[in-house]
Amino acid sequence: MFIPIESIATSAFEARPDLQRESIDKRDPSATPITSIALLRRGRLYWRREELARNAQETWDSAHELHRRLGSCRNHLGKWGPDPETAARDFDPALGCFGASVLPQGRRIEDLSGSQGSDRLDFPKRIETRVRQGAGNNRDDDE
Repeated sequence: MFIPIESIATSAFEARPDLQRESIDKRDPSATPITSIALLRRGRLYWRREELARNAQETWDSAHELHRRLGSCRNHLGKWGPDPETAARDFDPALGCFGASVLPQGRRIEDLSGSQGSDRLDFPKRIETRVRQGAGNNRDDDE
């Protein structure tokens, strides 16, 4: 029941102190403008908590997926060996994995957390230098 004027509610509760309890027991509580505002603020608070919980769950799910994708990229990086030619050959698949798999998921987490500006992940610059044929294989280079 909505009571539009606070002074009427005050007079009613003074005349019958149990009126509020009685209306609550009958599941028909009374509300004044002030209590209505308080209820609306409480509702907004609960909606905000629900939104934060949903965002936290999305962030957790995205971080879990990022972890899975990093494992896949780790496999590409694990192929790199001491031989520069092998490392150069295996660099592109590792970079492709990073750009297609890790980077989008990292940006999703950034979006959920509100990261902006210099905190944003960028695609690494490509290495344009070619590995010399036979580099590292010739023992005469050490002399």
